[in-house]
Amino acid sequence: MKRTILFFAACFAAASIASAQEKPVFNPDLAWNTLRAEVGVQFPLGSEVAENGLQYSLSYTKRIFGHWGWRAGATYADKNTSVRNYVGVPLAAVYRFNTVSYGQRVRDVAVTSAHQVAWDSAMGYGSDKMTRDVLSNALFILFRGFEAFAGVTPGYVFGDGTSTRETYYTGSGPETYDVGIQLNCRFTLTADAGCSFNIPIRHISLNFSPAVHYLLTNNFTEYRQKIEPITASSPSQPTLRPLRWQASIMAGISYMF
Repeated sequence: MKRTILFFAACFAAASIASAQEKPVFNPDLAWNTLRAEVGVQFPLGSEVAENGLQYSLSYTKRIFGHWGWRAGATYADKNTSVRNYVGVPLAAVYRFNTVSYGQRVRDVAVTSAHQVAWDSAMGYGSDKMTRDVLSNALFILFRGFEAFAGVTPGYVFGDGTSTRETYYTGSGPETYDVGIQLNCRFTLTADAGCSFNIPIRHISLNFSPAVHYLLTNNFTEYRQKIEPITASSPSQPTLRPLRWQASIMAGISYMF
């Protein structure tokens, strides 16, 4: 009986000590488990015909070791190089650079803004320039949470190629061309590289992520073919241009845990 009482007393004491200890303060700069939702624009590079697409993305990031981690997710675009309904599965390695805490960033913004205001005032600058300088410095400091990523995205496009006619008026009269995007293959594979600028506030982070993409598969070809008038000096031979390079600009919000 005495041992039982001592056992429960010891357990109660241990539980009391554990509950009295302060919980560790959440540090967003050390949080690698991240769920991210983003929306942005995907646009082809080097094309006069292809249209931009509105893109949505969901992803999960997990730390592997040190500054390295991996990211996987799903993305949808209403248009990919003018072809409708694209889905992809981005897979990437992530490297996170050293950052400072959000509280330190806020303090840095306050100090830098005070110095900037004092300098602009001494130089006799107006309020417009002073406001621009303070905002640019504040954004630069707040977005110091920086990540770089590289990987691949297998995907699939469900739509078909596009075609339209354009008429140009020259000195010899109107000329009509058939222009559009030719779809060569529905399965896509891109090599991706980009970066992500983050503003962490406790468990929430605001993100801005530009990236470039190179199509390893030959999916899209821009073509231009003269329809009329057809002459010996101006034959109806199509001009073809493979479209390999794309870019995207995404912005969104993350939950870190």
